[in-house]
This record gives sequence, structure tokens and C-alpha cells, in this order.
Amino acid sequence: GAKAAARLRPGCGGGEGDSDAGGEEDRLWPIDNLGGVPAVVEPLWRGPIARMSASGSDDDDVAADLNALLVTHVKPLQKTIKKQTARIEKLEKLCAGLEKQVKADAETKETLTKQVSELASGLSSLRDRIEERPWREDLKRLKSDVEEPVARMREAVDEQRVQLSAHAQVFQSTQSTVVAQAHSISTLQTETSEAARRSEAEHMALSMRLDQLRGELAENARQGQQDVRSHCDSQLGRLQQDLLRLEHS
Repeated sequence: GAKAAARLRPGCGGGEGDSDAGGEEDRLWPIDNLGGVPAVVEPLWRGPIARMSASGSDDDDVAADLNALLVTHVKPLQKTIKKQTARIEKLEKLCAGLEKQVKADAETKETLTKQVSELASGLSSLRDRIEERPWREDLKRLKSDVEEPVARMREAVDEQRVQLSAHAQVFQSTQSTVVAQAHSISTLQTETSEAARRSEAEHMALSMRLDQLRGELAENARQGQQDVRSHCDSQLGRLQQDLLRLEHS
């Protein structure tokens, strides 16, 4: 056993030549491709086996040397390789998980950026729509609908006045005609007054309705702008927080 251990130690052969050979062969060699065995192990058994063959050692000594070699060098290296392999696999899994997380974060960021862009586009479109004031056409149409009956009523009143003037001239021709026409004029004046009163009431009602509609439109526009601004500020704040969280993560 002592003899085998002496042969395994570098530079402890039979003479000076063995010492030089052992020192030369105990260098760290690169990884060997033969069977996946690290080349650093090769100088550990090549020198001793060569020396044992040269000295005429028997099979028992060779087996003892090889067993000592396995226990002393190969098995610890195998354990180290196994641990490093497990560590490498663990690191590879961790890298794969990190790459997957980075990809998911990038997709989420891209989605949020797209949503922010769509929201900004919608806000711009809504702002342009509000600035165009589409209710102006409705106001013009309503004003036209109100003015047209008033104009017709004025024409009717003017026509009645002309007729009254003609009736007055006829009244002057005959007394009976004057009495009859006076009664007709009284009736016509009553109708005209009632029509004028109704027209004035309708005009006032339409004016009040127009003012009410204007107020409602202005309030709706103001409330709509406020709701849109509040909603947009809330959404933008939330999206900015998400983007900041993604950037910090």
C-alpha cells in the first residue's frame, strides 16, 4: 500500500527520471473528448501505470493503484462535476424564467402603450368633435322653426289689417253695411287679439324652450367635458402607474 501510494504521488517514482516524468504529466490538461472524461485525470493514472508496467508490478498492485486513484481523484471530481451540472441546470432554468418574464413584461408594456395611444387618439377626436359644436345646426334649425310661424302670423295680421281698412271704406258707404261691418270688425279684432295673444304666448314658450335647450346643451357639454377629462385623467394616471411599475420591475 505504501509502495502504491508512493507511485501515485508526483515525483515519487523509482528515480530522477520518474520524478521528471511525474512532474511533466501532472500538468492540468484541457477537457478530453474520449468518453467525456476530463483530461486532468489522465496524468494521474498514465504515469503510475507506466511506472508499474516498467517495474513489473503484478495485477494486484495495479488494481490497488487504480482503486486508490479512483478514491483520491476521480470520485471527488465526479461529485464536483455532478454538483456543477445541477447548478448549471438550475441557472439555465432561472435564465429561461427570466427571459419569459422579460418577454411577458415587454408584451404588457407594448399593450399598455397601444392602449394609451388609442385613448389619446379617442380624446383628440372627442376634443375636435366638441370644438366643432355640432349643436349649432340644431339651434339654427330650431330658430328657423320658431321664426317661420311668427312670420306667417305677422303676414296674417297684416292681411287682416288690409281687410279692416277695406271694410272701413265700405262702412262709410252705407249705414247698414257699417253696422254689419262693425260687428264683423269687432269679431275679427277679437279673433286677431286672441290669435296675437296665442302667438305671443307661443313665441314666449318657444323662446323659453330655446333658452332651456341652450342651457341644457351648455350644461351637457360642460358635464361631458368634465366627465371625459376626469375619466381620461384617471385612465392616464393608472396607465402611467402601470408603466412606471413595469419600468421599475
